[in-house]
Amino acid sequence: MMMFSKLLSWIVPMATPEATPKETGGCSTRKAADRREQLSLSDIERLPLHEATLQHPEGPAGVYSGVLLEDFLSAYALGDAARLRLIAVDNYSIFLKQAQRKEKDYLLVTRFDGAPIPQSQRGPLMLVVPADEKAVLEGQEPFDKWIWSLATINAS
Repeated sequence: MMMFSKLLSWIVPMATPEATPKETGGCSTRKAADRREQLSLSDIERLPLHEATLQHPEGPAGVYSGVLLEDFLSAYALGDAARLRLIAVDNYSIFLKQAQRKEKDYLLVTRFDGAPIPQSQRGPLMLVVPADEKAVLEGQEPFDKWIWSLATINAS
């Protein structure tokens, strides 16, 4: 319970943006070899949006907005996956086990300071862990569960 109340100060719900991009960016998901979906930012942003004001360890400080990873996974029938592989456009990957996803909130970022994130600025999608910001910046926690230029989410 204490962790949840702490997270509320990091991630707060926000209103749906007026100008949601139609087919800008997005990602693909894959649960099995036979089930793959290509999603746009507008598809993703149909879910409840949240924001976190933070200093990215390798990027700018500002307001990062998007959807909670668990909301996204549930909406696309991926919530029961034991493991996720998140893959960036350069094939850099991170892995998240289901237990890790339950420990804290992960924010699937679609916007920075209210605007879609261009690929030249590590967009169009990022995954950040707002509750870890201070520990990451102080070098007490690795930021190996943060990823930018996210292109694909594989669930298994």
